[in-house]
Amino acid sequence: MSQSALEMAAELLDPSSIERWQPLKHQIPPAGKWFVWMLLGGRGAGKTAAASKYLHDHVHGPPCLPDVPGGHWPAIIAPTLGDGVTSCVLGPSGLRVHCPDLKLRQTTGGTLVRWPNGCEAKIFGAHGPDDVERLRSGGNRCIVWAEELAA
Repeated sequence: MSQSALEMAAELLDPSSIERWQPLKHQIPPAGKWFVWMLLGGRGAGKTAAASKYLHDHVHGPPCLPDVPGGHWPAIIAPTLGDGVTSCVLGPSGLRVHCPDLKLRQTTGGTLVRWPNGCEAKIFGAHGPDDVERLRSGGNRCIVWAEELAA
């Protein structure tokens, strides 16, 4: 019996039917203590998928800053604010893949991503010199995801 378009769409949108993300060898963070993990690869290499999974795991791990809601204070820096929202949060390999309950909100302080555990990440666009200068006012962050660093 063939499925209707509505049934097919429901099956595609049902998170319980989606297989859990399995990283490729180059998408597994290095062992031990390190300061920077740089993923260098072409389009479709899985850089965004690896970064979103790593950030997701980080904000659900032991708190870096116990006095901050959720215990973490991440930053997401992308070429533009729109790139940060589209690629890092809403895209097919963004944060929503790992946490469908993630909330995106615009405040007077900027664009924020909020996890159900209370953790908030600020999204920064770094399109021009003025945007890059604003990174200084972003506060001390426990982790930074620099999407498309070369841009």
